[in-house]
Amino acid sequence: MGQNPGSIIKPCRRNDEACMIESANKVIPIIATGVPSLNVDPIDPFHLKEFQLNAPKFFVNATNNEVAGYKSCVFQSVKFNWEVSSLKLELICPSITISGHLEISGELPGFPVERNNEFKLTSGEYSLTLSCKFEKVKGADGKTHMRITDVENSSELRGGVDLDYEGFKPKTEPEAVEFKKNYAETLYELARPSFAKLKYEYIFKNVNKLLESVPFDDMFLD
Repeated sequence: MGQNPGSIIKPCRRNDEACMIESANKVIPIIATGVPSLNVDPIDPFHLKEFQLNAPKFFVNATNNEVAGYKSCVFQSVKFNWEVSSLKLELICPSITISGHLEISGELPGFPVERNNEFKLTSGEYSLTLSCKFEKVKGADGKTHMRITDVENSSELRGGVDLDYEGFKPKTEPEAVEFKKNYAETLYELARPSFAKLKYEYIFKNVNKLLESVPFDDMFLD
């Protein structure tokens, strides 16, 4: 039996942020596993076929990527600005993992890298802010629905990054410690903008599929 769309999003008054935080956190585990009856694909885990980074003196190509951990994120703030049709979301995520096949070549600061093998990158806790624009559109049911049209993201990494890169064999133990401590985070920060763009395109494509199933007037009590 398919998920009842009306049971997924708890309706709230437009100025009741506590209710909207509760409703948003209720949606996370549902959308994380996907809603086949609504054509909503899972977001935890989900797969990205490929993403690339071309930076001065540095190239990254990651393929067959699996991304996991979003089901454990928790909304801290949900704020609408109705006058300009914007929505600001703040979340805390305990950890996100990305695994797949990674080809990197070039040089991190003072550290030549040339590898092509399987990898797993695990972040510690981080805070995430999503600044969204939305519009109201007429759905196939003839009713008005909300649709996210643009997303800007910023994040603060609080718990460091660990990179397990099969085939990376440092010459010395100090070199291995230095790579784990500093260069894994450098690689993460270099690749994050390109990866984030693809990631949020996928996530909000599926958020919009969910919103297509719930009329705007059913989301709010006023």
